[in-house]
Amino acid sequence: THKGENQACIVFCANVQHAEDIAALFSRNGIPAAAIHSRGLRSEERTRRIEAFKHGQIKILTNFNVLTEGFDAPATKLVVLARPTTSGVALAQMVGRGTRLDKDTNKTEVIIIEIADSRIRYRTLGVGALFDLAPDFNAQGASLTDVQDALHAVQHVFKEHTLPLNRITETRQVI
Repeated sequence: THKGENQACIVFCANVQHAEDIAALFSRNGIPAAAIHSRGLRSEERTRRIEAFKHGQIKILTNFNVLTEGFDAPATKLVVLARPTTSGVALAQMVGRGTRLDKDTNKTEVIIIEIADSRIRYRTLGVGALFDLAPDFNAQGASLTDVQDALHAVQHVFKEHTLPLNRITETRQVI
């Protein structure tokens, strides 16, 4: 099994059709998924889908501009950022959906998958911005908290020099 397999996952999509398409793709491949949005989807149906997600009946919950604020599902262990943003607040809110602690499962980590194709093209913010890393930082699969710890250790050793952390673009530049 893979680390994120069979885990509660929220996908942040670029528009309503994108949310519907991604949910349909997962569903066609045998993974229970549903889309949440405000266009043509009644409030009762949104609530039903959210409750099904919270109870584990739906594993993947895709959305467009609905789950960024005021949504709490602590069991969420995987967050996919499949939409660009230029807002640091929106980025933190999306990542934050997966960082809630869950006393029932003793969750200690969250997996963040960032789809970077449009982020790079349009120079929008990526997850690295939350760690004061370069906009085009590539962790190459490493934990960003481990990368940040390594950067702080390097800064401590070379404290007489100013290290431009926001200009480092790959983990191999850190190690």
